[in-house]
Amino acid sequence: MLPYMSRSLGAAEYGNLAYFYSCLFLFVVIIGIVQDTTLSRAFYRYGTSTAFLLRCSGSIFSTSICIVLSVVFLIFGDYLLALAAITALSQVLINNNLRLYQCKQNPKKYVMSQLAITVLSIMVTVAIFELYLSNHVVRAASILLANCFILFFMFLDLKPSRKKIITPRRFKIAVLHLVILGGPLILNGFSAFARSQFDRMYLYNQIQNHDLGVYSLALQLSSVIIIICTSLSIAIQPHYFQGLKENKINHEYINRIAILLIPICFVPYVVSLLIPEWIYAYVLGGGFDGIDYYISLFCLGLGPTLFYVVISPYLWYYRKNMSIAISNVLSALIHIFSLYFLVAEYGLPGAPYATILSTFSLSIFNYMVFLNMKGKSSL
Repeated sequence: MLPYMSRSLGAAEYGNLAYFYSCLFLFVVIIGIVQDTTLSRAFYRYGTSTAFLLRCSGSIFSTSICIVLSVVFLIFGDYLLALAAITALSQVLINNNLRLYQCKQNPKKYVMSQLAITVLSIMVTVAIFELYLSNHVVRAASILLANCFILFFMFLDLKPSRKKIITPRRFKIAVLHLVILGGPLILNGFSAFARSQFDRMYLYNQIQNHDLGVYSLALQLSSVIIIICTSLSIAIQPHYFQGLKENKINHEYINRIAILLIPICFVPYVVSLLIPEWIYAYVLGGGFDGIDYYISLFCLGLGPTLFYVVISPYLWYYRKNMSIAISNVLSALIHIFSLYFLVAEYGLPGAPYATILSTFSLSIFNYMVFLNMKGKSSL
């Protein structure tokens, strides 16, 4: 899909689309308050009925936040941000259902839902691009339409819990539970936004849309590393938590795996150096000159994500949420300040080094917390 998008939109329109994606990411954090992680933990510690209560209460709470944000954006005439907020709500609701599919170890529904979302958004995008108009707004609307279609079938599949009916008191307790437990992880979400999306929002008014398009496409191509690592994390997390609960996985085992994975973190960078620029031009089309430079640096910066994926669930399980939040905030601050100084000093070519500094610092901070937990792990 990326080659088609890059050829259809061009570098300048792709820069606008990247700005929309950054806004979407931010609104998912604000509207979702990291509910999916809290749902996963609640399912394994308190059972299905509690997880259902949290999901329904969280959905009502998120919808309320979305309505407020959308009304404010519409009043100020910013329709793109309103569209991003509504799309973010649909993504939050989908994420909650997908997480429960994982907890119930229902891979068929999980895979089919993910596949349907991807296929539908592609079909709608291509149809409108070919028959009517190709721009970033059409792509954004296509994502929302696909999400709404999948949500309709997810709600048809919804099976209410007979044990816990949602009452005003239970709704209040559930929302407080989500906010209190998810609070530190919200900082985690904001920090992830600062590391992965803030640069495009900052650069949007600093450079030409064409240059932002080249930069953003390079980062999105390199983000395949994050997609793979995130998918791996989602797939192993239920088994990871179950293994910790049954004492089949311990601190020493996780540490050994993490150390063995360090060399693998640099494989994407080495591979990217071997790919000549003409291949990118052939695949992505013209107008993206110099993209190989950014791809190589982003591959170096995103490589440690695999290391983080192995360490972080251990910290979550043992409720080191505040330690995770502190590590993420520190790495986010490193990213923001280094981005400011690097861009001011070297221009756009200096921006990818901020990603390298922040990602490596995040892995180091979390690993220090992990090492300090040896022999101290307790619930």
